[in-house]
Amino acid sequence: MQGIPVITRFLAQYLPFWNEMDFFAEIMDLVEWISVDCSEYIVSIMESLMRIYYRVEPMEQCAILTSLSAMYTNIVYASTRKQQYFMSMQSSRTDYPQILRMVASNLTDLYNKGLQIKPEDARVQLSCAAAAERCARAELACARAPGAAPRPLALAVPLLAPSAALLDSLAALLMLYRKIFSSMKAKNNRQTSSLDIEQFQALKAFTSDMISCSYNEDFLSGRKKGFIFNRLHPQVVAKLSDIIPDVDSKLSIRNHLAFAPYTYVQLEGIENVDADNSLWFSTAIDQEFTNLSKFLTKAVPQLGSNF
Repeated sequence: MQGIPVITRFLAQYLPFWNEMDFFAEIMDLVEWISVDCSEYIVSIMESLMRIYYRVEPMEQCAILTSLSAMYTNIVYASTRKQQYFMSMQSSRTDYPQILRMVASNLTDLYNKGLQIKPEDARVQLSCAAAAERCARAELACARAPGAAPRPLALAVPLLAPSAALLDSLAALLMLYRKIFSSMKAKNNRQTSSLDIEQFQALKAFTSDMISCSYNEDFLSGRKKGFIFNRLHPQVVAKLSDIIPDVDSKLSIRNHLAFAPYTYVQLEGIENVDADNSLWFSTAIDQEFTNLSKFLTKAVPQLGSNF
């Protein structure tokens, strides 16, 4: 939907003096209607909401992220459509790429800071993942390059958190980004900017982390190929290996706490300790987690050949 300039101006003037409580739901609804006609107003609104985000409780943080990601989605869609001007007044040409990059960058900052403040809060984790996925779907639908790739913390937390739903969302996000980059290559005759190449390489390396953690069981020993663990100091790696037996396997399908409700179930005719990741994949992941199942089937040749 197209934004409304008067709402944009109202929010830019009202939010700096808002008490962050009155009409919270209504304000969040208005955020989705922000117009891109004046980038200065958008900057002011984003700065105000980011300051508020750092102070409020997790439920309010979820609402702010939902509204901002919806706003970004609307701007992405608006960038592909002819604008209708009120009172037949034509405005200056809008620099959509710059505005989208700015909003996307601020959103990734919010994901990062929110997870720094409360990395263990499932509400924060899932709201960040949902917002990132919503933005990526809009970029894919409108053949837009990613405004900003997720920061390392936003990618690392799902790998470590005891949440299978979060891992499933992360797998969906990675597949969306892969489609976006493929679409951009086709659209631009395989010519991409340095920023797009950097984002692609980072996400490609993180894909290696996902596979190393969930299936190959070499996220520490093979960390040089990845993105999240490749900067760990050798002393830290050595200490982890000494303290935790078989540390490389602790984030795999068969051992990850996120999948414990499924891997604790007794398998028929086989001891659970003898079941490998391939067996648990077909028993649990393929049945319960659509996105993670698709991701691993495409990324791991052994799994793809079994189906």
